[in-house]
Amino acid sequence: MDDEYKAARLLRALKRAGTRAPHCLAAVRQIVIFMSAALPDLLPLLPSCGGGVTHLAIRPPNGYPSMWRQLPGLLACLPHLQRLVVPFVDVFPDPFPHSDNSANFQPALPHVTHLALLDAGTFEAQADLQRMLAFFRALPALTHLALMIHGSNRRTPEDMLGVFAALLDRRELPGLRVLACLGPGTYETAVMARRLELADPGPYLPGKDTGSPLRDARFVVVDYGSWLDGADLPGLRTYWDMADTFVAKKVTGQIASSVVLVHPSSTGGEY
Repeated sequence: MDDEYKAARLLRALKRAGTRAPHCLAAVRQIVIFMSAALPDLLPLLPSCGGGVTHLAIRPPNGYPSMWRQLPGLLACLPHLQRLVVPFVDVFPDPFPHSDNSANFQPALPHVTHLALLDAGTFEAQADLQRMLAFFRALPALTHLALMIHGSNRRTPEDMLGVFAALLDRRELPGLRVLACLGPGTYETAVMARRLELADPGPYLPGKDTGSPLRDARFVVVDYGSWLDGADLPGLRTYWDMADTFVAKKVTGQIASSVVLVHPSSTGGEY
């Protein structure tokens, strides 16, 4: 809802309803939360939507840390979630035991196939990588993973090469079909891809297998369009569709496996 006045009125009405939330919420399939100020009102409503929600996108927070700590528990109320866009470090700040009694536990999300993390540029090398891997291993249906790393002074594309390599290790995530590094625009995405190529020349050394993630056909660098596109409902062409087409062409040899930058012309046009 792009009219802030109407959105504010709706939030006030839902807040007044409290536990008597309207039955129409049970028909909700997609939720996008892009205003941090709306978190105190919207997050408690997630359980009212029941098991119908399949697509959820929540923008990185600006304040309200206590509300974000509640999100893992609330996600457990959405057992049929399929596509999730969320910041990782803020939502899961500490190692979490598998216990519903903990403030930071990992919810059971057996149907999540597509996951986009909006804060990969803030990851600390080993600590967050190990927590990420543990989190991903607990998502049995996960096939598509996207990491947004721009907008941070802490990590650069070059810094993330080791992370990409670990995520593409089939012993860690055997079901992963696409690993996307997300860029914020056509030019910026092209620069990001070039920086990765310059930092890791392994794929371009004839006869040498350096274990480079850039050799893996599943790895792509793609413009994400809008941050919430990763949780769009079926029928809208997003970066997931472009990545799928690009990876399929790399697997069949139509595109060299060492090419990582997704060009719209090679995936059927703009989305």
